[in-house]
Order: sequence, then structure tokens, then C-alpha cells
Amino acid sequence: CNVYGATETGPFSIALPPEHAFDHVGTCGWPAPGVEARLGAAHGDAAELLLRGPNIVARYWPDVPACDADGWFATGDLARQDADGAWRIVGRAKELIISGGENIHPAEVEQALGEHPAVAECAAFGLPDAQWGEIVAVAVVRKPGSEAVDEAALRAHLQARLARFKQPRRWVFVAALPKTALGKVQR
Repeated sequence: CNVYGATETGPFSIALPPEHAFDHVGTCGWPAPGVEARLGAAHGDAAELLLRGPNIVARYWPDVPACDADGWFATGDLARQDADGAWRIVGRAKELIISGGENIHPAEVEQALGEHPAVAECAAFGLPDAQWGEIVAVAVVRKPGSEAVDEAALRAHLQARLARFKQPRRWVFVAALPKTALGKVQR
């Protein structure tokens, strides 16, 4: 089953039971017993996920509050809640790209680009831009034997999948994406 959590919410706060694995693809499920979840500050079509419960850390060392005065922990993750209450994590607040006043979730760009058969993996990120504030940039790792697939082919692939303001304006082709010891992409 899928679970969602962080070090501070040990070990998890939201879980998708195995019996819902196929009818709730892409969600992490519902809050665990005793855990409350709600949306905080909006970031475009998503908002920061806030959690409260007995499993949430109260303080950081040495004496810094981890939660607000009402006990809500701000996860830094952007989420949406489905009509049936299931939670869907869509990105990280600090990774949000703001271009021309529009909020762009890197995961949306990565998902659309990842559907191309030549793309092994990719990472979208914002770069400073004098006119737009930020622009979308993308680092792409091509699958072996797909080296001939270029920026033009990938741009064409994205035309019908992403709004114009979400289209990458800078492209970098790399052999591998930099990752943390846990395997997360280092943007």
C-alpha cells in the first residue's frame, strides 16, 4: 500500500489500504487513525498539506516549535484532496516555479515529458528570468539508443500536453540526474 509521511510525522500519517490500490491510483489514501489533515496556504491549484496528531513531533532540538499554536505541522508538500477524501501529493512548495505570475508544479511537467518513449527520467526546475521572474527548465536523461531524440521532438511531444506557460524554455541533456543518498533528485 502507499503511505505518506515525513521524519516529523513518524512513521507515516496517511495510508492507502491495499484494497484501494487500483481504484485510487496516484493517491496516498486517507489519514491514519488519530491523524487530521487539511489544506493550508494555496499554491495555484494545490495547497500545502498540514497534519495534526499524536504522531507529529512537537519540537525541534533544542527548543523550536515544529507546529503552529493549534498543533498543525506544515509539511512543505503540496496536495489536493479528492471528493472522497483521499489525498494526492503533487509537489513541494519550495520547488514550485512561478513564471509570469503562474504557478507551475515541476511534477506536472515531468509527468508529461516522462510519457515520451525516449525519456528515461527528467527533472523540471525554475531558473531566474528578468521578464517572467522564473522560466521552466528541464534536465533530461534519454534512454539508451534514443540519443537522436532532440529538444524539437520533445517540445512537439509537450505541445498538446501542457499549457504554453508550462512549456520548458531551457533544455539540458544529461547522462544522469544528481540524487541524494535516498535516491531523490537534487534539483
